[in-house]
Amino acid sequence: MSEVNVSVVIPVTSPDIDVGKLVHAFSAPLRQAGYAYEFVFVLDSVTGRPEHDLFALRNEFPVTIVRLQGGGLGESIALSAGVDRAKGSFIINAPPYLQ
Repeated sequence: MSEVNVSVVIPVTSPDIDVGKLVHAFSAPLRQAGYAYEFVFVLDSVTGRPEHDLFALRNEFPVTIVRLQGGGLGESIALSAGVDRAKGSFIINAPPYLQ
């Protein structure tokens, strides 16, 4: 994917977030619609399983990982940092859970 149409920015503020589930759920409709997309996950002092899962997902999906320094900065700062790194013409600020 050379030019990104849609960037999906997701803040991760808890180690309990299932990032794989989010990537698969959001990528399916974007892929079906023919959009070139990327995921920008912002880790707010979160390490462990979510971080390891994101590294594994990078083999199959366009995933960028942004790490916030300082800890516990919150979703609004995480979203701002993710938007700064996003390359898409359209940006979706998505919650770290499915509704």
